[in-house]
Amino acid sequence: MKKIALLLLAVATTINASEVDSFTNRYDPLKDVLEEISVKTEEHFDLALLDANKRGKCSEKRLYKSMRAHFRNHVQGKFNRWLAKTNDVAKTRTKFSESVSAEFKWYEAYTTAIKGIYKDTEADLINLNGHLVGTDKLEHFFGRGYAYFDRYYKRGKSLEQVLKYGHRSERYFLGANTTGIYSYGDLASNFIGMRFWNHLLQKHDDILGKEHNLGPYVVCDNGKWVKNKKERRFVLDWTQYVNAGWDEGNNCSKFRIQSLYLKTLHRIDLLNQRGDGNNYTCPVQPEKLQEAWDFYGEVISPWIFNPQGHDYLIKKKSDRK
Repeated sequence: MKKIALLLLAVATTINASEVDSFTNRYDPLKDVLEEISVKTEEHFDLALLDANKRGKCSEKRLYKSMRAHFRNHVQGKFNRWLAKTNDVAKTRTKFSESVSAEFKWYEAYTTAIKGIYKDTEADLINLNGHLVGTDKLEHFFGRGYAYFDRYYKRGKSLEQVLKYGHRSERYFLGANTTGIYSYGDLASNFIGMRFWNHLLQKHDDILGKEHNLGPYVVCDNGKWVKNKKERRFVLDWTQYVNAGWDEGNNCSKFRIQSLYLKTLHRIDLLNQRGDGNNYTCPVQPEKLQEAWDFYGEVISPWIFNPQGHDYLIKKKSDRK
């Protein structure tokens, strides 16, 4: 029954999620909302700790449960539901009918096309510390990031097994098979979210090395969980996590089939023909993605970053390079 419930939840989450268009309105002015996001994150962090401390005794199980009630996805996470619905932070919203996915057909990418046609909107974009990211990336950071954390730190899976798990999720049910899109931006925020969850109690050194430890964010003091800010204003410093890899205009997606790839490239070509002097071809800012690649290194980066431009997954023998 538990597996069936999880399957139904995954279906609901996928159907209700929108893909993000990081190209069409990319150069519209957009206020950096780092301050607003940081303030709201802190607010929900405090609420989660209040709930975790109701029974005292510094229960780790209770702490994770309370944190995930606030930080998960737009279906289950209170912070993420707020971000999806609020008009209190500056967002860019692109109509599906005007987006780079506008030519997708339901039989090619049914959740993207059906949701787009039904609501005529793509996921919102925000400017987070200078990076143009979809609000869905914060869901991946918290929600899928915890799934990575659980597998690596709690179940003892190898790093390769965790990265392959992320690949399968994005390649099949939670990605290309339903949305038509294999998003490296999703994979990047998933993996980086794993680092956050480890930093929460910092029981293990950061996956990149102990010099990258940012936690513990929470410590036990007299039987209660309390924040350990280390003189920071906010317990969670978003600038330590978000990077160009969260931006699908830089971290180039792949598409399930050639027709989706060609339709997207056609729409991007039209953007480049606007004559506004801006570049819309992915990666838009390759130097920024290279910085992220260098930071995460040659073992991890090929799994979560794609600096080589758009491509498609299912190829005929004649298409293979």
